[in-house]
Amino acid sequence: MTSVFGAIVDGTMISHSKPDPEVFLKAASLLNVSPMESIVVKDAVAGVQAANAGGFYAVGIGDASTSSYADAPIAKISDLLGIVEKRNAPRLVIRGLEKVYPNGCHATKNFNLDVYDEEFVVFVGPSGCGKSTILRMIAGLEEVTDGSIALDGEDITDKESKDRDIAMVFQNYALYPHMTVRKNIAFPLTIKHHYPFYGKKVREEINQKVEEAAEKIGLTKYLDVKPANLSGGQRQRVALGRAIVRETKCFLLDEPLSNLDAKMRVQMRSEITRLHDRLKTIFIYVTHEEVEAMTMGTKIVVLKDGVVQQIGSSEEIFINPVNQFVAGFIGTPQMNFLETVVTKDGRGSYKATFLGSEKGLRIPLERVKNFDPNFLGKPVIMGVLPKAISIQGDLTYDAKQNYSGQISLFEQLGEETVLYTKAAGKEDDLIISTTGLGRFGRMKVVPISFDLSKACFFSKEDGHSLI
Repeated sequence: MTSVFGAIVDGTMISHSKPDPEVFLKAASLLNVSPMESIVVKDAVAGVQAANAGGFYAVGIGDASTSSYADAPIAKISDLLGIVEKRNAPRLVIRGLEKVYPNGCHATKNFNLDVYDEEFVVFVGPSGCGKSTILRMIAGLEEVTDGSIALDGEDITDKESKDRDIAMVFQNYALYPHMTVRKNIAFPLTIKHHYPFYGKKVREEINQKVEEAAEKIGLTKYLDVKPANLSGGQRQRVALGRAIVRETKCFLLDEPLSNLDAKMRVQMRSEITRLHDRLKTIFIYVTHEEVEAMTMGTKIVVLKDGVVQQIGSSEEIFINPVNQFVAGFIGTPQMNFLETVVTKDGRGSYKATFLGSEKGLRIPLERVKNFDPNFLGKPVIMGVLPKAISIQGDLTYDAKQNYSGQISLFEQLGEETVLYTKAAGKEDDLIISTTGLGRFGRMKVVPISFDLSKACFFSKEDGHSLI
């Protein structure tokens, strides 16, 4: 087992251990791993139930092997190797996926993706980038021009949508107005069992599944209410409940929050994330809102014109974007781009000098240790985050890295203030995100400094990253 697991811990690690999620969470914290990276093996039903509640992959052995709370049952410890092998293999494999419409429009081009168990994947990009088209091809609602889609080792490229074991939540809810919440959630099950030609036992099973789903999404007391009497957020939860009762291998969500107001979007964002944690299955979510992508996704796919630009975690994409498009699309306010010349002196130190200026700003060596030497001394595009620019009076202000800027506009957003300034080396506004109230004025000239520890550098020709 030691060749498979990074660490193996028994119950003696924590004194007075008991079947409570906190026990497993403390162990994970001590090992510096997340619940999703861990497997908990218990022989008691209470133990797998606690592990499940803590967000861990719960494996039942002995008496716990038949528990509904166990994500997987095993007969003996050596069976864990098979569990690990299965979890390490991608469940959804997409290769060379293309969609060309009759009018010649190339919606997606050579799309490739591996999705692993329990991942929350977000497709993000501007309108028309092909994200919804890809989702519809996975669901079987759009014909594939070329390429393949496999789920759990089975090729489903040409399968009917109803036979794919995939559930989809649409942007417009698609609820039946004449049916109650109960009947809307139960609809896919009643169709499956050929309503009304089923008996009392099936009816009771459907009711139980509906009530379990309603409890998960907080709609138990609305089960006998019709959609017209629900808020937008509640209607969206009904659509989610209808997908949940199917107990499918994969959930697809096509911009489900776009019809909600800003406050409700924030609330539903967290609810969908919690729902994913409870269901422990694949979620693929489409949005054009980069905030939704950054806060919800464990894996983010950035698209432009039907082509994948970058795949990675929110941190990877935010800190190390592969090109200027990704850097400009991710982040609010968006990254500043300045035309700059990067130079290296005899001591190995790097400096960035804005075009039209003679003052160089020091770049931390760690950030540019892999800078492409072919671009030294040539004009490049430097990207600087708004929060990496400080004004005099901020705790992070550095007089050695300073310039000056003239405030043309400012937006006070409570604790945060966004400044739009005119500065050397930038034709449009230099955006600064700072704190403080009441110390700003339009046309006021303020000293500003740059923290380049997370600066990005891109080619002027094609926008690819130089670091």
